[in-house]
Amino acid sequence: MRNRHRKILESIAGSMKADSGSTICLFMVVCSIVLSLFWVSAAAGGETKDEKKLVQQWRREHSNLARYYAPECFDMAVRLERSGNIDGARTYYEKAARLYPKWALPGLHLGLLLLESGREADIEKALDVLKRASISSPDNPRVHKALSMALEKCGEFDEAIKELKKAAELRPGAFTGIDSRLGELYYKAGKVLDAARLYEKVYSSGHGDITILARLADIFEKAGQWQRAEKYLKKLLSHNPDKVYAHYQLARFYGRKGDKRAAKREMRKARILSKKEKRKRKLRPLRPSRR
Repeated sequence: MRNRHRKILESIAGSMKADSGSTICLFMVVCSIVLSLFWVSAAAGGETKDEKKLVQQWRREHSNLARYYAPECFDMAVRLERSGNIDGARTYYEKAARLYPKWALPGLHLGLLLLESGREADIEKALDVLKRASISSPDNPRVHKALSMALEKCGEFDEAIKELKKAAELRPGAFTGIDSRLGELYYKAGKVLDAARLYEKVYSSGHGDITILARLADIFEKAGQWQRAEKYLKKLLSHNPDKVYAHYQLARFYGRKGDKRAAKREMRKARILSKKEKRKRKLRPLRPSRR
């Protein structure tokens, strides 16, 4: 019986040196067949010490082979992704993750691909994949950042904040726009004052945009801090002096504040600009015909 098992293992080892593509496909099947032979032997007459050693040796070899073939699957997945074959890339990322679960990189790439699809089922799967990747590689900031994205898409904003903070702590300064992203997550989680603190930090550093200004104005208006809300609305207007949106927002703000004269003034400006924009659209020349 022992000699027969050795011959089986030797034949498997020889086949492993052959074509790598077929080996990867049949690898898991071979493992289950060989282990089932040992289980049948044990059930028939009990395992001897030599057979137990052989099983342990096979398990060690199985682990080593998995570590060897997982990078091959990962490289294949990267090539397929670059060529635009997304379904093929997902398949090989999954194979690499199954072969070597302790390696977080296939899970990270697979999770990001699933998130990009936008489908609800894929987002839930991405969350599961990235959670496992974060357990196997707790010190990888990219994994925690990707997990934060998945949690945000699933509406788990508090957990998303924790993961994004962890990513920033693991590699300070490596990710651009962390404060802005954290501010957005705090805003979505309903923690508007924390969001405002981060938004103000981003704006004062010179990296703010009109979205941040509009958010700050909205936060302070809802909090009843009229002066600060007006300050950021005027900054929004200075960034967009010819935009209907900025004048309309100021008109709406003054209306809620009770300043009817200022509200009418800004609404009149918004309407004038709106008419000008309509005229421009009408006078815009048509594209030349391709015929």
